[in-house]
Amino acid sequence: MMKGFMRLLMKALMRTLAVIAIAFSLLVGGLIGRQIFKDNLVLADMRDRVVAVREFQSKEGRLPSETELADISSKQLRRYHDYDYRIYTSPKQFSDSRFQKQWPASGGWVLSFWRGEWNEYYTSWDDRYTLLDGLSILSYRTFLLAACGVVVATVLLMASRRNIRRTH
Repeated sequence: MMKGFMRLLMKALMRTLAVIAIAFSLLVGGLIGRQIFKDNLVLADMRDRVVAVREFQSKEGRLPSETELADISSKQLRRYHDYDYRIYTSPKQFSDSRFQKQWPASGGWVLSFWRGEWNEYYTSWDDRYTLLDGLSILSYRTFLLAACGVVVATVLLMASRRNIRRTH
């Protein structure tokens, strides 16, 4: 009788853990999915501003001043948040050492904004957005966490089924 009770208890525990694993993977996947959605909006906003800066540069033969950049930015569609964009034309103006070393001798510029905890950047010489780096990492993590939750839940459910068969 005690063995039967223990098996039923184990079965219930494994099924509960399976439900928790599925709920965890859905919750984390949903939160990361929401962050990916927001980051895509921010990226679209930044791309619009890069295009506008390139158009200004083509028309005026120079990059916009801070005042001109603020005016350009204010005229662009804002999908998520009104960030304060900055443009850097020299590695000496730029405090982030990652990009100082990469700055080409032929010139280039960086468009940047403070996101609240860190800066996001666009570098003109390699057409790179740091937002894309974060998006690819988030997409990978979302898949990995969701897959882990499903695998754990599947293993637990299969183990609980084996316990059921042993009791009958």
